[in-house]
Amino acid sequence: MREIKFRAWIENDMNSDINPSMKEVKSIHLNSGNIIVGDQYGNHSVSMNNCIIEQYTGLHDDKYEWYHNDIITDGKKKWLIDYNEEYLTWVLTNPNMKGTINLCDINSRLFHRIGNIHENPELLEVKS
Repeated sequence: MREIKFRAWIENDMNSDINPSMKEVKSIHLNSGNIIVGDQYGNHSVSMNNCIIEQYTGLHDDKYEWYHNDIITDGKKKWLIDYNEEYLTWVLTNPNMKGTINLCDINSRLFHRIGNIHENPELLEVKS
């Protein structure tokens, strides 16, 4: 069974002193519209309006767990991990190619995470 967990890209939050960064989500409070994120300095409350919550896919390489909006590579091409809401599955997309690849159809041992679209958007630049 796959572990269910989330991370959050925190954008400018006027109610906290957190700079734009990726944080582990400790809990989600739907009634208040806040999440609790944690880092080496402790736990912080952040408005869901000021962050992008991303789910763990259940896959990983030898260093990193793979989340929605991560960028992975097989050494030849770079792929964005996305979620296809029509088919309710994780997929790989590439702005330089048409179509998608179902994430469960790849051998994850042949891929590794190289970043995410928030901290490394240049990794997925469209080639003309």
